[in-house]
Amino acid sequence: MVDRIEYRKRPKIVCVDLDGCISSYRKGWLGIGTFGEPIPGAKEGLRKLNDLGYYVVVYTVRGDIEKIKVWLDRHGMVYDSVNWHPWKYPDEDGRKVGADVYVCDRSLTFRGDWVSTVREVKRFKTWEGI
Repeated sequence: MVDRIEYRKRPKIVCVDLDGCISSYRKGWLGIGTFGEPIPGAKEGLRKLNDLGYYVVVYTVRGDIEKIKVWLDRHGMVYDSVNWHPWKYPDEDGRKVGADVYVCDRSLTFRGDWVSTVREVKRFKTWEGI
């Protein structure tokens, strides 16, 4: 863990969701060791983020980090870590990985308006239709 001054010197952190952004999730959850095919453009997108200086965190609810790394490496995905980064604040103890940007197939951007947000949640569908 780092102090707050050192935290400000860190690179920009981007968390990219594994299922639905890197690995296809079209068939839904099939088990901890079962992954979809790589999503077209994911390999190039992750490489570009890394080339731009982002620290790339692959984040997922999956628990077996080693199986995830094997899958990512087998498909040539560029990443710095899975579900973790070295710039955690000393008082952080939650499961959410701190980042500057989150890329997720199941997210909405909150724009300060709960009426619109509730409407968007009710209409939400992932790009894969899940």
